[in-house]
Amino acid sequence: MKAIEIKNLNKWFEMNSMPTLMDNVASIFNKKEKKRIHALSNISLSVGSGEFIGIIGANGSGKSTLLKVIAKTLTPDNGLVNIYGKVVPFLELGLGFNPEMTAKENVLLYLSVMGLSKKEINKKLNGIIRFAELENFQDMPIKDYSSGMHARLAFASAIRAEGDIYLIDEVLAVGDASFQKKCFKVFGELKKAGKTMLLISHDLSIIKSFCNRVILLDKGEIVSEGRPDSVIADYKKILGEREILQEEKLQKRIEELEALYHKRESCMVQMLSDKTGLLKELENIREEINWHKNKITPKRFGSNIIKITNVELFNGQSKKTNIFRTGEKIKIRILYYSYKRLENPEFGISIHDNNGLWIFGPNTKYEKIKFLADGKGEIGLIIEEIPFLNGTYLLTVAIHNYNRSEVYDYIEKGIKFEIQNKNQKEEFGSIRIPYKWRFNIKNGKT
Repeated sequence: MKAIEIKNLNKWFEMNSMPTLMDNVASIFNKKEKKRIHALSNISLSVGSGEFIGIIGANGSGKSTLLKVIAKTLTPDNGLVNIYGKVVPFLELGLGFNPEMTAKENVLLYLSVMGLSKKEINKKLNGIIRFAELENFQDMPIKDYSSGMHARLAFASAIRAEGDIYLIDEVLAVGDASFQKKCFKVFGELKKAGKTMLLISHDLSIIKSFCNRVILLDKGEIVSEGRPDSVIADYKKILGEREILQEEKLQKRIEELEALYHKRESCMVQMLSDKTGLLKELENIREEINWHKNKITPKRFGSNIIKITNVELFNGQSKKTNIFRTGEKIKIRILYYSYKRLENPEFGISIHDNNGLWIFGPNTKYEKIKFLADGKGEIGLIIEEIPFLNGTYLLTVAIHNYNRSEVYDYIEKGIKFEIQNKNQKEEFGSIRIPYKWRFNIKNGKT
């Protein structure tokens, strides 16, 4: 039995920029075609009742657009879309909530719109508030909620609006780890109950765990479809090919900079007089080369109420660099901008080795550091003697609220730095621990 049937679906979006006065005048005499993006191209898809389908693809591939068309919040330009059953969308959670109303009032309104009777709503109300962990805040206007509280309320409301088809777009990231665990449990129960689900997620482990079929979208087209392992492999291949292209562009830029560096160096050798200007230019070029070599594209998410604007690394001589030696001082400078007054945001970092192993992870909450963030600011961490051995290391930087119910900004493994020791004694491992060899040990004494 079919739950969803799609044939030759197409959706375009117009690229509209703010026109100038001259543009408006010119348009009267010269009609130009507006630039359009083909967001979905000839999509044909059949979903059986009870299927749990994962939809994966890079940002901008058309995943969310497809779910919005199925949810009828977007109208297709052409093609056939037939839905057999009641749809519950988990897309932009809480989009219709009234910020002046309380949690209870918003839940009552939402479930009424979803078609539940007054008796059904009253039966579900307390369970929704309890699931969202908002018992102590249910009579508070939700304009005073954090984004995490808002998302939990919206999720709990949607999950209790019983339907046949569930459309899920990256909403498994709401709340903390314990709340996510509850979400996974609910989805497992819905799967066992034979509900139909379409899930978008960049977390491939979730896709692999829950889905029995996966669809890969790329530039608005279905390019692969089938079992999770096979389609995920196709997705990683596409990402790998794009990374190679990015690396080729990056390498070309590095080669250009290095050629310029050697050219300037040659000029400097020929000059016997003032070399200060050329030395400074050489230093700047070499610094740019190092930063390009360590450039990576991180995974980033958060509400962005407060945002990390830059992360800089300095050595013991206060020189900006990505290359350090074991035992050297390292200074990590985090620049941020807070768009509202926030009390006691938690800043944290974690350092991983090149295989992703988490080595070290301090944060301001552990140190009981409290302060007010408002507008532009910066915070720094100093490691007096970095103990890492030769290798490449990755730095994650994050800002949460103090009770960790909301992620403000999270840049995962977004900064790369290297430890280089020409005369390193240790050949294996990641960390140097001070030690001494002793002989003739008796009863633990040397």
